[in-house]
Amino acid sequence: MMNSRNVLSTVIYKNSSLKEALKRIRTLGFESVELLADKTHLDPSVSSIDDARNIRNFSEELGLNLFSFHAPYSNVDLANKDRLERERSLGLILKALNYCVVLNCRLLVLHLNSSQSLRESSREEIMINSIESLKEVASTAEKYEIKVALETLMDHGKTGLARGFLILNMLLGR
Repeated sequence: MMNSRNVLSTVIYKNSSLKEALKRIRTLGFESVELLADKTHLDPSVSSIDDARNIRNFSEELGLNLFSFHAPYSNVDLANKDRLERERSLGLILKALNYCVVLNCRLLVLHLNSSQSLRESSREEIMINSIESLKEVASTAEKYEIKVALETLMDHGKTGLARGFLILNMLLGR
């Protein structure tokens, strides 16, 4: 059996059903898995909370720990300058947090922005909108004792990697 610190993402089986992916991952000896939910396994924009319950039960039968839930990132932009688009994206991420609760996942992985906000927003707008969105995500996650991991801050030289760390420091009040 592999050490439970080794986690494999369902992304490698994105063209298979989630149950089939989980069976394959368990057969490989993994004890923990990340569920990728972008246009595939348990995407909250197309699946139901009952689907999440079903997968939780199935993974328990397999003895597979649902380590993390990778929230959708296609058409999600928490830094978008359009308030309605940002709220739509935020709603999807908050729904993903609810999936974490049902799945007993203690980690939500998310991407802050898309290339659209980089094309259409100033550096300051991206920073302000990202911070405001992250505050709401973090507040909700904290209520459920779920940690949030930011992955791949879209940048392309516009905001600078140091600014990504600045967002985190500002969010944490440091």
